[in-house]
Amino acid sequence: MQGSLIERHGKELVTEGGFSERMTAARVEEKRRRQEPTETAAPSCPLCGGEMRLRHGKKGDFWGCQACLTCRGTREVQQQTD
Repeated sequence: MQGSLIERHGKELVTEGGFSERMTAARVEEKRRRQEPTETAAPSCPLCGGEMRLRHGKKGDFWGCQACLTCRGTREVQQQTD
């Protein structure tokens, strides 16, 4: 009986990972979820016309140009009203 319990837990560890692996996966998923734009499409950059990406800063969320090394264009995130 104890051998089958160890085998089962060993298989779970291999397929699902340990605690730290599951926590890392949860953090990565949350980060990915926060970086996805909301239902609205990403606006174009007011400076270069390029594509923008939802970013998270100290003062809140904002749209930032993807060409952030050469362009510093930003836009405010419009709050959706229901």
